[in-house]
Amino acid sequence: MNCAPHEIQSSLPDELARLRDQAEIRIRPATGDKGSELDKFPLGALMNKGLTVRG
Repeated sequence: MNCAPHEIQSSLPDELARLRDQAEIRIRPATGDKGSELDKFPLGALMNKGLTVRG
């Protein structure tokens, strides 16, 4: 995404905001100061593999 991580965290797009209860969403600066990277992982998939899920 072509904006800073704090801009995304303060106003997630509606499509992502609806997934908050179903997925872990990680937002971090992109390399080379080129906006942000966003990852989403289904909560059930992480829990089934025995991984810790941050809320």
